Amino acid sequence: RDVAGARDDGMLGFYLQYFAVGVIYGGLPSTVYGFFLGYLNVEGYVYATAATIITMPWSFKFFFGAINDCFPIAGYRRKPYMVFGWALCAAALLRLATLPLPPPYWCVEGRAYVRTVETADGGVEAAEPCNPDAAKAG
Repeated sequence: RDVAGARDDGMLGFYLQYFAVGVIYGGLPSTVYGFFLGYLNVEGYVYATAATIITMPWSFKFFFGAINDCFPIAGYRRKPYMVFGWALCAAALLRLATLPLPPPYWCVEGRAYVRTVETADGGVEAAEPCNPDAAKAG
């Protein structure tokens, strides 16, 4: 056993918990930006709302902590709540992974979106979207 308690095997679950929270809270906002603004081409306020909703559970951290301290389940204060929370997170992510994606707003050629086209006189103008209703479908 380490003197500072950093190698306590009983704490491994808590270390993994905070690692996973970092992955979720670091990864989800990054994918939301590309999906909403790049793929669906939604208005900025829609993206801002989605980003706020994603980080909302972190705002309730104090209340969730008070609930699990005041109302233990089977004598455990945190473990059942952690298991329930991660099961809920896994179910939500699994559901999102199985939803079909609408076609993207912009046409795709190769691996890039076509946002501009060259005109007959050599100028450049905005391309027509392939799916103008993408923002409503997402």
